[in-house]
Amino acid sequence: MNTALVIPTIRERSIKEFFKKWIFNDRHNVILVEDNPNKSFEIKTEAHLTHVSWKEIDEDLKDKAWIIPRKTDCIRSYGFYLAYKENYDAILTLDDDCYPEYFLYSNFDQFLKLHIANLNFQPTKWVSTIKEIKPRGLPFKNKGERKVVINMGFWKKIPDLDAPTHLSFDPEREYEANFLMPVPPNYYYPMSGMNLMFIREASPMMYFLLMGRDYKYDRFGDIWCGIISKKICDHLGLSVTAGSPDVIHDKASNIWANLRKETEALHENEFFWEEIDEMKLMGNSVIDCYKEISNQLPDTEYYKKLKEAMDIWVTILS
Repeated sequence: MNTALVIPTIRERSIKEFFKKWIFNDRHNVILVEDNPNKSFEIKTEAHLTHVSWKEIDEDLKDKAWIIPRKTDCIRSYGFYLAYKENYDAILTLDDDCYPEYFLYSNFDQFLKLHIANLNFQPTKWVSTIKEIKPRGLPFKNKGERKVVINMGFWKKIPDLDAPTHLSFDPEREYEANFLMPVPPNYYYPMSGMNLMFIREASPMMYFLLMGRDYKYDRFGDIWCGIISKKICDHLGLSVTAGSPDVIHDKASNIWANLRKETEALHENEFFWEEIDEMKLMGNSVIDCYKEISNQLPDTEYYKKLKEAMDIWVTILS
């Protein structure tokens, strides 16, 4: 797959450390979305690098640029947009403090192949009730294969946690993924943008929502995008996988700052998924289903703005 890597950053030290630890070459395509008014540092890398800031976002999208929120990791949506417009087959996104697990892979190519292998995995609608031998009734060939469109990897060292959970986090304990692909139909999962890959056709439903300094919610843009995209995948008979490959998540953001940011969203998260789960979908495409979800959002100030942003998102991708 011809793949673009999207990295959001506001931390010069972290992103420079990122490029020191990953081994890139001139076949790799990186879109660095700096969450500052202008580009404030230079990066040296063997990869083909596109480096943008608010200035480039505003110049490109003009009166639509507001749909890309600022001072939040959700600014990476602009990187998704650029990758989609450049016709990459798949889009991978990593946080700037996620590093390679050296005993498994030493360069970006090896890591990328693990993600691609999961996207190429074809789960079936049938499961066997016996190991090592075929039970009567299990089809020989036609087991109803499902297409994987999203794969989420996991993290070693520091998991992706909300602030209340992080307060009880044991840094000496080794935490492992609870499952390894696929996420069952009609189940939701906490989709993290820290280590995530999806195919180009999934881009219309991979918009990380309005979060950050200008909105009442923060740090749940990827989670709520995951709820929406999983709802659409279930309706269209598509699959989501999760569990590998791992990265080393080396740093944790400030717990108390995260708690302040998450307060409103933690409460809303208890109800957001239920709102999406109860929606009725009739569409036959990702875009049609995404528009149906947008049209059924609650009639409040935030969701009216979100609906407008979601509608613009699918428009600029068309």
